Amino acid sequence: MPKATLEFNLPEERVEFKLASSALEYSSCLWDIKNILRQHYKYGHKFKDADEAVEKIYDEVLTIISEHGITDEI
Repeated sequence: MPKATLEFNLPEERVEFKLASSALEYSSCLWDIKNILRQHYKYGHKFKDADEAVEKIYDEVLTIISEHGITDEI
């Protein structure tokens, strides 16, 4: 079976290493965000207006990001 090895020159490529090693979390996070948007689109919602929708969806996205352990620090 073919193998691949990624090499990083630390600490200079710390950001690149963090992104590569967190790719699964980022991918899962995007998948979950896509699914909540799909649910609101497909099954409807009870938002009173666009501002409320943006606020609630923003909160849902922040929750998903937090649940996946993604932080602002890179």
